[in-house]
Amino acid sequence: MTANFIHPSLLLILGAMALPLIRESWRKTVLVAVPLLVFFDVLHINGSHGIYGSVSFMGEWTLVFGRVDALSAIFGFIMALMCIIGTIYSLHWCIPSAACCCCSVLCCAIRRWAI
Repeated sequence: MTANFIHPSLLLILGAMALPLIRESWRKTVLVAVPLLVFFDVLHINGSHGIYGSVSFMGEWTLVFGRVDALSAIFGFIMALMCIIGTIYSLHWCIPSAACCCCSVLCCAIRRWAI
């Protein structure tokens, strides 16, 4: 197992939080770069199956923040591709907040694939 596990939804959350702080001229580049980073993160995670971020809770239960297996990797690829396609589609809209909404909705969807 690798110690450098980064959950894909964390990249989307950080990208969505940084989006209002970025100048208008760089915003479209960052909007496309964040989903591409998520896709490459899913590619990186796919090589190392296992459980990450396991914490014992109240003695009986175990909280798992990242579990990677073959099925969750497939869902990760599908959600990352949806994020890329949705972001590129939202760039053609005139509403600047549409792309940020797309990233936040897909962040919730990607967060669910590892649980």
